[in-house]
Amino acid sequence: MDETPMYFDLVPGKTVDREGTKSVLIRTTGAEKRHITVVLAVAGSGDVLPPMIIFKGKRTLDLKAPKGWLIAVQEKAWMDETLMLRWINEIYLPFTGRERSLLVMDSFRAHITDDVKKQLRRGNVVPAIIPGGCTSKLQPLDVSINKPVKSYLRRSWMEYIRDATNALQSSDETSNGRIKTASKQIVLDWVINAMDTLKEKRAMIVKSFKVCGISVNLSGSENALIRNDNELNTMDDDSDTEFEDFSPEDLKMAMDKLLETE
Repeated sequence: MDETPMYFDLVPGKTVDREGTKSVLIRTTGAEKRHITVVLAVAGSGDVLPPMIIFKGKRTLDLKAPKGWLIAVQEKAWMDETLMLRWINEIYLPFTGRERSLLVMDSFRAHITDDVKKQLRRGNVVPAIIPGGCTSKLQPLDVSINKPVKSYLRRSWMEYIRDATNALQSSDETSNGRIKTASKQIVLDWVINAMDTLKEKRAMIVKSFKVCGISVNLSGSENALIRNDNELNTMDDDSDTEFEDFSPEDLKMAMDKLLETE
């Protein structure tokens, strides 16, 4: 399991413009610092556990989410001990059925409190705490899953910005000309779409555990997979292009606009 922040404005790191252009304006909603935390968990079998979504705030939110998902609030939209215990009790243990399991996670303080350790022992869970600085090599989510998930989320944000811009409706913009920030429900819908896509990547998830050396065959027959750069580079079929965050429609629209101004 791992926590990953998701910002309400997911500005891409690449743009499309004429060669030599020194600066390119990118339209956003002005919410680049506003974020939620998405708690992801996957299994060596390729299964994707229901996520926990942590919004900033104190009041319970009335949002439409798939069955089994956990929508939580926290003052800073961060994971803390209370939410970690909820995640264990409401998501992880129902998935394992309290059968003996290995839970791989980093050394974030909310993962290793005394109460969390006690609850894991009660649930027949063996925690495997990854030392600091090693998650990029030993955490399946960091190795191959967080990046494509963020890419899926960014595509949804770009579609939102594109549709709002093309609509040219004053009701979609604030007085300062910015597009309205996406609502919590819209952001949650982006996560739902990303998770639906992730569920189709079972082979990638299974391989990520093997590349990290967690689920390789004890006979040694799969040792060649461990930290195999070729395996890492081919695990996500959505990341083999320089403009992975752009859909074909986005690229075509950008090129058409450039041609119109020539």
